[in-house]
Amino acid sequence: MWELNVHLNGAQYVIAPILYTSSFIGVLFFFCHKCNRQSVTFPYVVITLSYLIQTLSFSTSHVIQLYSSTTCVSYFLSRVVYICNFFIVSYTLFHWVKGFTEREVRVINLTVVGMGVLILNILFISLVIASFIALFIEGNDCVSNNGNIEAWNTWISTGSNMLLAIIVLAFGILIIQRYHHQISHFTSPDSKKSFLIYIFALILLIIENLLRFIVHLYFPITKKYMNDILFQTMIHWLPDMVETVTILVLWSSDEMSWQFNKEFEERMFANTKIILRNIRMEYSDLSVSSCTSYQHSTLSYRDSTSSTTVSLL
Repeated sequence: MWELNVHLNGAQYVIAPILYTSSFIGVLFFFCHKCNRQSVTFPYVVITLSYLIQTLSFSTSHVIQLYSSTTCVSYFLSRVVYICNFFIVSYTLFHWVKGFTEREVRVINLTVVGMGVLILNILFISLVIASFIALFIEGNDCVSNNGNIEAWNTWISTGSNMLLAIIVLAFGILIIQRYHHQISHFTSPDSKKSFLIYIFALILLIIENLLRFIVHLYFPITKKYMNDILFQTMIHWLPDMVETVTILVLWSSDEMSWQFNKEFEERMFANTKIILRNIRMEYSDLSVSSCTSYQHSTLSYRDSTSSTTVSLL
């Protein structure tokens, strides 16, 4: 069987900070651009800070591992990355649904969904912190002697990806169901474009989380470590970049929806002008026809009057 023999030999600890810092700069420019076009809102601040914490945690963890072996600090920072990733995806889904509900139609109960997202994040954070504390108490720089706690942490990482995929799928099914139920109440046909973009983004999020899930299962199933360049690419670099772009697309849905509605309104105004012009032309033709008919009737009356006068004479 062909096997990839290329190894990073520690280069991933240099590549990762550069890659994720560049990604955060792109995120920062994106939200700064939105704030220039709109007022600064609380959700923009929350999501930007989440990306900042994720980037700092991921970069610092890799820099620490570049100069030393795995320690509790780098391990804890890697757990923070999972927490931030879980929050960013779940919060983005809620924000999109909230914006779609406010712009188009009430497709979902925001209070119930908001509480559900909050509870899931609290449970996930509690589970991740509990597993880290258990590993920390065992000592030995957060390296388990029997491997049980490490396996527990591995399954938590794997479970987080599967849970995110399930949440994204559940959101998609729920929104599709409500969309078809209330489709007749949509304000414009162009809202379908925004909805289809959302569905496509959900598919990308499901695929990248399933990819992480499958790669995470490689060691528990085979008891062998995957080639490092493949592991870093499939578990972090590729899915994280896809996820970031997808998240930014969802956060730009308000502008896309506004643009779609603007195009719809422009077409409506253009069609209205055409209709009014046709009405004026028909009215003008009708007026000319009426005037001509009146003139003809007047002339006919005069002719008949003249004929009567002549006959009387």
